[in-house]
Amino acid sequence: MMRDVEKIKVIDNLNKRFVNGVICSPIIDSNIKHFEEEWLPLLIEAKYSGKVVQDSHWQWSRKVRSYNDLLAFKTFAVEINDRTEGLMIIERSNHYSRMYPGKHLVYVELISVAPWNRISIAQTPKYKLIGSTLLAQAIGESLEEGFEGRIGLHSLPGSVTWYEKNYMVDLGADSIKQNLHYFEMREEDTKQFISSYLA
Repeated sequence: MMRDVEKIKVIDNLNKRFVNGVICSPIIDSNIKHFEEEWLPLLIEAKYSGKVVQDSHWQWSRKVRSYNDLLAFKTFAVEINDRTEGLMIIERSNHYSRMYPGKHLVYVELISVAPWNRISIAQTPKYKLIGSTLLAQAIGESLEEGFEGRIGLHSLPGSVTWYEKNYMVDLGADSIKQNLHYFEMREEDTKQFISSYLA
């Protein structure tokens, strides 16, 4: 399978330096294998030890099989040294902005980072900027589609503060989506996010 591969830099938090990685599309079998064999046992262990884990039930294998063949969807994996550090699925044609009625946006279906990169699980996360890199990719896809950087998503409760810190606007609980808070990034906030991300 041909993949789009773009070089990125993330922070090696243990050694306090930037390291090279890639963001790839689509997600492939090796990424799913990493999730099932490396991520999932740690997510389950953390959950049963009382840590905040809200996405251990996400079935990445089924989702990716369903979405990889649909033109409206794209899947992404962040890899460092051939190890999967982050995953994301976006939708590019069927969602409209609530802040800009009638205008399309890129909707982030799922976004997740490896458990060893989460401050809620690991005492010292291994890599930083994994989630921000995926969010930046979603913004880039929005710009490419002509949506002026508009993105939207529903946040798990434990991630609300993170999205607020990343210049997204909380539009409140959505009764249609299990009362998860719905967020959008405004057109004018994309520049702030990108400036912060590249700083």
